[in-house]
Amino acid sequence: MIVFQYPPDPSKDYIKRCIATEGQTIEVRDKDVYVDGQKLAEPYAQHIDPNARAGGPRPARQHAAFTVPPGYLFMMGDNRDNSYDSRFWGPVAMDFVKGRAMFIYYSTAGTRGGTTC
Repeated sequence: MIVFQYPPDPSKDYIKRCIATEGQTIEVRDKDVYVDGQKLAEPYAQHIDPNARAGGPRPARQHAAFTVPPGYLFMMGDNRDNSYDSRFWGPVAMDFVKGRAMFIYYSTAGTRGGTTC
């Protein structure tokens, strides 16, 4: 989990999970994430939107293979059906990284709605 400046508006901070680093290729197929051709085991990822079915055109369900350029990270939220992340606005420049998340301040884990990331 990394804190970074939100690329479309650097005055805002976002926190997301780093899925791929420079030189790695990421792809989303029917909601499954692959990095360098290997499916990720993601027990933290949630797919809770009943309307976000596999096979649809949205980036939450499908994302064409993309190789992360040097100096960038590919970030994704854990609530995959409802996360505005690198699938939509692209990779995050290392210059935008503020640091690593160290603790959970507030979480709805275990309650309706899942995690807040």
